[in-house]
Amino acid sequence: MSQRDSGGIQHQAEHTRSRRRSPPVMGYLLILFAAAFLLLLLAYFQQQRVNSETTDALKQSASAVQSIQNLIDENSELRERVEELERQSRDLTEQCENYQDLFRTADAKAAQLSEDVEAHRQFFRLDRLYRAQRFSEAAELIRQQANGGAGWSFSSLSDQPISTDSNETTPQARYQQICRQLLEWNYLKAEDVS
Repeated sequence: MSQRDSGGIQHQAEHTRSRRRSPPVMGYLLILFAAAFLLLLLAYFQQQRVNSETTDALKQSASAVQSIQNLIDENSELRERVEELERQSRDLTEQCENYQDLFRTADAKAAQLSEDVEAHRQFFRLDRLYRAQRFSEAAELIRQQANGGAGWSFSSLSDQPISTDSNETTPQARYQQICRQLLEWNYLKAEDVS
């Protein structure tokens, strides 16, 4: 065999060997690429899942923040409403106190007017008794009032004339005139006149 033949055989053997080695290396490379692709695909899906969970968490957080904001707004509105109601309550309490004061004043005025009316009614009775010359009954009426048992007083008689006639005396002046006359005639004593 010549050197050429031996070099050709060796060359063929090397090619044969490299052809045999090449398919397993290509297979390994394909398996490695496939594994890398699968790992990348798994990493992608894992990242998508993490992103989805993060998005859901952010949505829940945003929803919670919105709920908290709604509660804060509602709380603020309720506080304003409470302040308004408290102000209205104070105003109504003040109005109630004012009305109570008015009622007390009106009751006091009504009681005074009632006493004044009764005093004038009794004054006219006294005047009729005096004009009818029933002096002892007139004196008795004055004593009842002076002892405080009557619930009214001749001292509340008006200083104004009852009619517009300028010659008419006032009820108070007429009462004083009747008392002086009854004292003079001894139907009354000085302590009986108030």
